[in-house]
Amino acid sequence: MIQMGTVLRAMDNSGAKRVKCIKPIKCSKKLGAKGGDRILISLKSIRTDKKLKRGELHWSLVTRIKKIKKRFDGSCIWFNFNNVMVINLKRSPLSTRAFGPIYMELKWEKDLRKLVGLAGMTV
Repeated sequence: MIQMGTVLRAMDNSGAKRVKCIKPIKCSKKLGAKGGDRILISLKSIRTDKKLKRGELHWSLVTRIKKIKKRFDGSCIWFNFNNVMVINLKRSPLSTRAFGPIYMELKWEKDLRKLVGLAGMTV
């Protein structure tokens, strides 16, 4: 689960490399953010050729987490790293590409279909 102070990786080409969670939004306060939740982040390290600056605050969507996720069919899925995609307030991405797979459950939400289309595949 993603809590305040968690350091995450960015999985898109928005310019961010490492980000730090400032506050999880719309999630259980005790458990933290899960896959598909929005969080407020601060940029810790960036790529030099992009418009973003170190220390800026942005919104992001949690796309992969380390914690095991159990599905209704009995299967389990987990990833090696906690990853996010940087978005704006209208939930549209700041990037043009996403690297790696994301959760299959995200493609059923209407406002996240653009983000799912950027990803290589769903798992």
